[in-house]
Amino acid sequence: MKIRFLVAIGFAVLLTSTSNKVSAQGEVFEDEGLSGWKNAQGDVLLRAEYSFLEESGKYLRAEKKGKWGYYDVSGVQALPMDFDSIGEFADGFVMIRKNNKWGLYNEKLSAVMPIDYDDLSPQPKEGIVVFRRGDRKGFADIKGKEIIPASTYQEVNDFQNNYALSMTPEAKWGAINSKGKVVIPNLYEVAEIQLPAGQIVVVKKNFTWDVYIPAQEKLLSYKYDGYPKVVNGYMRVIENGLMGYLDESGNMAIKPQFQKAADFNEIGRASVTKAGKVMIINTKGEVAEK
Repeated sequence: MKIRFLVAIGFAVLLTSTSNKVSAQGEVFEDEGLSGWKNAQGDVLLRAEYSFLEESGKYLRAEKKGKWGYYDVSGVQALPMDFDSIGEFADGFVMIRKNNKWGLYNEKLSAVMPIDYDDLSPQPKEGIVVFRRGDRKGFADIKGKEIIPASTYQEVNDFQNNYALSMTPEAKWGAINSKGKVVIPNLYEVAEIQLPAGQIVVVKKNFTWDVYIPAQEKLLSYKYDGYPKVVNGYMRVIENGLMGYLDESGNMAIKPQFQKAADFNEIGRASVTKAGKVMIINTKGEVAEK
């Protein structure tokens, strides 16, 4: 009986210790369902009166009676318990919400963008923050300077390789770069990024498709009847009634010279027709064996 009692005590101690979150800076502890904070020496710096308390870098993210704020690890309040929601730090920034408006703060807990936006989508790696006011979107640089006002676009997608697809209130698509320059005019019914790295964009207008190469800042008017698509690293293009191939970086790999051309297969072979003759070519445009 005594052994069982000691085992039960040991198990309870184990549960208590594993529920605490310990780091070199201190420890979140729990008491009667609420959380507090002790330093590394075991001194209580914040009493257990928080519904949520979590170490977040050099700060403690805290929630009490529905309001959120930050403390530093010495227990000094770094941001008042006055906010409706506080996110987690990502790439040196954190989103904060109050009265259904969002703002963006840096690691010093200084406001980069005031709490004045209906939505924010920070993309620090691209140096951009997409924001929304009402049903319109714009974007700012990572220092909070608005580059494109929210009155311009109804939709701005995530930036890739320093550009993003954009849609006007008239539902016309185009693209802008991270400096706010229009790189594809908003004239298209559809715009789509073809590859994960965003090397090629296809756009559709009046039932035909064109191709845009962001790296070259070049719109290639090939006037596709069908949907252009990169297949096994190459895209078929049509110019002056003849077909050729772009590589996935948007460079002309094989100039248009064929009456018909199929997509390249997995081993780099494609069936083409030239001067009425059907042949198999490789990715250099050379006649190849099957």
